[in-house]
Amino acid sequence: MSLIQETSRRDALAWRQKSAFKRNFELAAGNRTLASLNFEKVFGALASGEFDGQVYKLVRSGILQPRVVVTDSEGRGLARFRANWTGGGAVDFEDGTRLVWKPTNFWKSEWGFVGPDREPVIRFFQQLGVFRGGARVSVPSEGPKTPILALLGWYLLVLWTEEAERREKAAG
Repeated sequence: MSLIQETSRRDALAWRQKSAFKRNFELAAGNRTLASLNFEKVFGALASGEFDGQVYKLVRSGILQPRVVVTDSEGRGLARFRANWTGGGAVDFEDGTRLVWKPTNFWKSEWGFVGPDREPVIRFFQQLGVFRGGARVSVPSEGPKTPILALLGWYLLVLWTEEAERREKAAG
């Protein structure tokens, strides 16, 4: 039985911010930490993630058409995400698999990676707080890409939420 299946049977999976003053997050099931995502700088988009002993880097580039590359600890590209104008996008894996990133409800408080069968592979249910953010995570069908999807999905939500807050303040 996998780490996610083993822990999610007992406790709900959730991303939570470790401190209101740092961009460090952990994916936990109850008191057990399964993964972490840490942004290198307060305002930057470079992040490192760890899931079950595997280390990943997430690097964003582009302004009008943002892209995110996920690499392993040796710098090999594992997945490439390309955003679209609506906030969604698609992730392409090295083996040719493509999953679509999109809101799974009208209010855009729930997001997920959806397969060709239009069924969510992983979903994130945002829980916004005054000083800290988080999300409940649902993994209906776990596979070898789940660690990357768990890190990438949360990474995208953190950046999307921060950009929305900046736009709101600028319009303000």
